[in-house]
Amino acid sequence: MPVRRGHVAPPNIFIDTIIRKFDGQNRNFVIANAQIETYPIIFCNDGFCELTGFSRAEVMQKSCLCEFLHCSSTSTYSVLQIKEALQGTEEKQVEIMYSRKDGSRFLCSVLFAPVKNEQGEIIMFIINYEDITDAPLRNELAKNFKNNCCAGSSSGNTSSIISHT
Repeated sequence: MPVRRGHVAPPNIFIDTIIRKFDGQNRNFVIANAQIETYPIIFCNDGFCELTGFSRAEVMQKSCLCEFLHCSSTSTYSVLQIKEALQGTEEKQVEIMYSRKDGSRFLCSVLFAPVKNEQGEIIMFIINYEDITDAPLRNELAKNFKNNCCAGSSSGNTSSIISHT
């Protein structure tokens, strides 16, 4: 079957609508077929390819479990959470350590969103990947800033300190 616009599936207006809606929002995502036991990836956007370093041809039809991104720092617990997300019927977010094709590692927030048909059956998953490698650092810097700024303040309110600078 020819690959068209990065997805392997019969022409489907529904899938095309999802792709158009999410592709223009600066997201890194794949769409997986939930009707096949291995949850093969039927579409991946450019953002996902840029984030991971893998081409569409390397990603298409692989399981959305993304074992090809796992590394020695990938926790078994996170992998189990991903498997649970694929068995569930609600959105689920998981943080997991992944490795790009070049071997560099990144902390990723993965959001699993099930897509249901008219009968309420899950037919696809839209899976969004966000690199949050710097997020713990940002949180730690904010905490340190608050602790350092508020040490002399009796109220502990950083907003008054920040607003006067």
